[in-house]
Amino acid sequence: MTGESSVESRIAVLTDWGFLGAFGVGFVLSGFSSDSYLFGLLGFALLAAAFVAHLIINRIYAIEFAEGEIAAAFAIFGLALLGFVASWLFTPNFDRTQVELSLTGAALAVVGCFAYVVTRHGMKGSFSMFHIKRPAP
Repeated sequence: MTGESSVESRIAVLTDWGFLGAFGVGFVLSGFSSDSYLFGLLGFALLAAAFVAHLIINRIYAIEFAEGEIAAAFAIFGLALLGFVASWLFTPNFDRTQVELSLTGAALAVVGCFAYVVTRHGMKGSFSMFHIKRPAP
């Protein structure tokens, strides 16, 4: 990849997450604050669209996720999970809609991980990562 192509891919990724990611986080936060599952779901849909767009950008520029991007994704997921557990334990008015939104976000993150593995390694390669090959008797 040329230096110019590298800059273009970074700009495309930053634009993708800066637009879709910002609106997605805004709608998710609105869903939590107003107890609106619809707003939260719209936010998660925008975040999923941003991830899919990131996969498409990576495919167009023939690049993979950088180590920093993977580390940031795990850190964000871990902080979100920790925030969910802490909110559930320590917030007296943490109601059903907020629990459902949290579980929807966690499920979306798991689906995103599987989508990444499948797009990166293909169906056969992703299955081979988890399947133990035993020698024939």
